[in-house]
Formats: sequence, structure tokens, C-alpha cells
Amino acid sequence: MNEFGLRFILSNLFLTVMIAAFLAVKKLFHRHMPASRQYQLWFLFLLLLVLPFLPVKNSGFSVYSLIYGHNAAEKGSFPAPDTVTVPNGDALLLGDYVLPVKQSDDFCPGTVLISLWILGMGVMCWYTLRSNVRLCRLLSAALPIQNVRVRDIYRQCVRESRIKRDIPLFSSAFLHSPISAGFFHPRIYLPISLLSDADENDLRYILLHELQHLKRKDLGMNLVLCLVQIVYWFHPAVWYALRRMRDDRELACDAQVLQILDAGSRKEYGMTLLKFAGSLSGGAFTAAAGMGGPKKQLEKRILGILSYRRESPASKAKSILIIFLTGIMVLSCAPVLSAGASPEPYSVPSSRVHNLEADSFFQGYQGSFVLYDMNRDRWDIYNKEGAAARYSPDSTYKIYNALFALESGIITPESSGLSWDGSAYPFDSWNRDQDLDSAMKNSVNWYFQALDAALCADNVGRYLEQISYGNQDISGGVTRYWLESSLKISPAEQVELLVDFYKNDFKFSQKNIQAVKDSIFITAEDGYRLYGKTGTGNIEGENKNGWFIGYAETDSNTYFFAANLQADANADGSHAAQISLDILKSLDILS
Repeated sequence: MNEFGLRFILSNLFLTVMIAAFLAVKKLFHRHMPASRQYQLWFLFLLLLVLPFLPVKNSGFSVYSLIYGHNAAEKGSFPAPDTVTVPNGDALLLGDYVLPVKQSDDFCPGTVLISLWILGMGVMCWYTLRSNVRLCRLLSAALPIQNVRVRDIYRQCVRESRIKRDIPLFSSAFLHSPISAGFFHPRIYLPISLLSDADENDLRYILLHELQHLKRKDLGMNLVLCLVQIVYWFHPAVWYALRRMRDDRELACDAQVLQILDAGSRKEYGMTLLKFAGSLSGGAFTAAAGMGGPKKQLEKRILGILSYRRESPASKAKSILIIFLTGIMVLSCAPVLSAGASPEPYSVPSSRVHNLEADSFFQGYQGSFVLYDMNRDRWDIYNKEGAAARYSPDSTYKIYNALFALESGIITPESSGLSWDGSAYPFDSWNRDQDLDSAMKNSVNWYFQALDAALCADNVGRYLEQISYGNQDISGGVTRYWLESSLKISPAEQVELLVDFYKNDFKFSQKNIQAVKDSIFITAEDGYRLYGKTGTGNIEGENKNGWFIGYAETDSNTYFFAANLQADANADGSHAAQISLDILKSLDILS
């Protein structure tokens, strides 16, 4: 929620700019489009408001990364490094050191903002419900109109509007302006005072207008606009645009009435608006569509009536072109506006995948295992769905953290030492100066966090994009993003990256690649050399995310692998390593 909250709020800042651009387009071309086409433009505006909620592929622009949410280290009991039995029966010590993270006590600005947003939506729902209940109470006292003269005029208006649905006509003493209401069972309601004050022509024009609202499905659009107001209760630019949209809706409705009327009756229609301006300008209900509006808007409608011209083929073509180009502008904003934007999820190359039977190795865990045979270009995967799911990389990310630091010149293969600052850590091996080999072997967090700090967020983001690392999201903080935070990667992606790393498809310095390879070297036995890195996600004292990634070089081939474990407890790098080695042995890759 914290991540989505930050993205949603920041996307709304950009949304304000887009609303301004949209209104500028309307102002620029309003003389080139009839009222009905101008109203159709507003549907693109509604699409613009939907974009923040659509999960689309990231464009690389991530304003939300300017605000970070941080995980805090929790003091308490710390696991010691575990031993793993290698295939020859020897005990291998793996530096699976991990500090727990406690997420519940963090200040999460995105979560706070989302909570306020939800609270505001609740208030708006209550206000909207109260308005609708009030309308229902007023209309419950309405009576069907029995006046023969009025009913005859109404039937004639229904025929002129080419409406086949039976729409009842009611009158009410509590209304000051005619309205249409009822989404499932629409009705038209006229004030009783209007029946006595209006002549036959006035009644005809008023009824034609209300029938156009129903024919155009404006009551359904009212529901959409109510929903938009609830969701965007905090956004003044959205509210202003919605008011403009309602104004244009009345202009479009007037234009549709004018299409029915002959040229001589159009002026009379405008006179009807002027005659009843006082009553028609009353407040409207959110669930109803009426003929009224502010007096300033009525003046604009009169001008629109006087200048009305039927749409020519050339004008129609021009309007459609403007709408099309505006639509392209709106859709092009999707990657930036989307609060759920993320890089395109990884897709396992199914054409070369073979299912791996490994249930017996994962007893007690939900997990996956990915193996890539480089010579045969073959993938063997246990739990394909889990292999494509993304998790925090934890300490497995240190492979690439070190590589980025080497490429940036922060450290070099010959001089990779960093001085310990004297801070007390729960592991003796951390409380001393470190170089790349010792820091990788003992999984020393402070060493790699210092590299991250020296790299800075911009460079980290650039490198992650260059090598296409997982979701490339570092919004969790420049030294925390890989520790059960924002950065995520799937086991299949881990293997593919290891292949690229091994072959140096990144086009990095070969000596830097070799330095990292040397730092993750584990053991050499008859017939193979094993390289790898564990990773453990410990949340509030429980190991819930375990990794072991690496590769095995044999005399004739190289095999790349990644194992991931998910559980409420005991899912750590050491168990992932043991499962990986057991699987590799069962496949006769390790002897």
C-alpha cells in the first residue's frame, strides 16, 4: 500500500498538468467543433482519470522514486551461518548472515496518504448517499400527470425524439426545475408550478430537452461522474473539469433538441430558457439530469442556440481528427500516470522449458527451482508459476551491487577494501575492515550498503535498467531497496541474468566480471567448480524468503540455477542451498 500510495499521489500531480493540457486543447479547437463533439472529448478526459489505476509497462519515468519508504533494522536474536553438506559429504560453511527487518514500525507516507484518501472517499460516499436519499424522499410524493393536454404534448415529444421505451411523466410540488431521474426505471418530473406557468410550446421544449437526457443515457453518466467525484474528492482540477463537462453536456443536449426543431422554433427554444431562467438555475441533484444550471451557463447556452449550425461533412471530419489526436495524447500518458506501472513481468521461455520433478526436495516449503543447461540451451523448471513470480532478492543482489561499484570505479579488483566505522554488529566477521571477497563470503550488509550510497540512486537505477534487473524499483531507499523492500526479481530472471553475467553480455570490464566471479566461488571438486550466493529475507525475526543462486562449471558444460523458498518460518538461504545441491546431485551435475 505504501508503494501504491506514493505512486498514486505523485501521478495525480502530473494528472493536473494533463488536465490543463486537455482544457487547452478544448479551448484551442472549440470553434472548430460543434457542441456534441466537444462533449465527446470529455470521454477522453474520463479515460485520463482511469489511467492511474491501470497496470501498464513502465516508461522509465518514475517520479515516485523521489520519496522513499525505509525498513528499519530490529535488534534481537540473529541467526548464525549454517553449514551445508556438499555432494562429497563434506560440510560447507555458507555466510548466510542476515539482519531482520521490521516493517510495521516504519513511517510509510504512502500508507498514510492512502488512508486519508480512503477516509475522504467514505465521507463523499456518505454525502452522495444523503443527496440521493433526499431526492428519493422528494420524488416519493410525486404523482403521475393526468392533464390530457400535457400528456398529448408529451406523447408528441416522445415520437419526435424517436424513443420507444415507456417513460412515465410525473409532477411534484417540491421541485423548482424539471429533472429526469431513475437509472433502472427512468422518469421525468415536472414542477407543478411549471404546468400552470408554461404554455404548450414551453412545455414541448422542456419535455424535448429532458427526453434527450434519457436518450443520451445521461443518467448513467451521472453515476460515472459521481464515482469520479468520490475517487478524486481531493483534486480541485478534476472537480473543475467535471463542472465544465456538465456544462458541455447541457450544450450537447440543446444541440440535439435543435436538430429536432425547425429553424423557426430554435429562437423560441432559447426564449423558453430565458423565461424560466430563475427556476431552471436552481441546484441539481447528483443522481438527476435537469434542464437547469447556473445563470452564466444559461447565457452561454442561449448564445449556442443562436449560433447553432448543423454539422457539415467537413466539420465532422475535422472533429473526428481532433478527437483522435487528443486520444493519442491521452493514451501516451498511460506509463507516466499509472500508479501500478512496473517493468513488463518476466515470461519464462516456454518453448525450451521442461518440467522438473522436485516435490520431494521442497517438503515443507513453497518454492521453485530453475536450471539452465548452456550447451543444450535447455531450461528445467520446478514450479513454473513460482519461477516467474518476483520476490525481494536480499543478499543475492550483492553480486550486481559489487559489479556496479567496480564499473563505477568506487572499488577496483586490486583495491576493494572499505574501513569498518566501529558500529557494533551481531556477527564478529562484520566488525572489521572488509574487502570484496570477505564481504561477499560473510554477506556483510554494511559493505554493500556503503557501495550503494557511493553509487547514489541515479547510477543504481541506470545500471539496473542497463542489465534489466527485475522490476528495477529502488523506491525503498538507496541502501534498503534490495532488503525485503521495493526491488523484486523472479528465479527465472535470476538465472537469465547469471547467464548474461557469466558471458559478460553486459559489456562490462572483463576484469570486473572476473573479480565478482572470484568473490562468489564456493568450492572445487573433481569434475566441477561451484559458484553461488545465498540470500535470506528475515522479517521481524522469521526467515520467510530464501535464495540460492549460482552456477556449476563442469569439464564440458556450465549449469546455471536459482532456488527460492517461501514460508512463514525457516525459509532461508542455507536451506535453499541444500535443496539446490541435492537437486544438482540427483541430476548427476554434481558428483
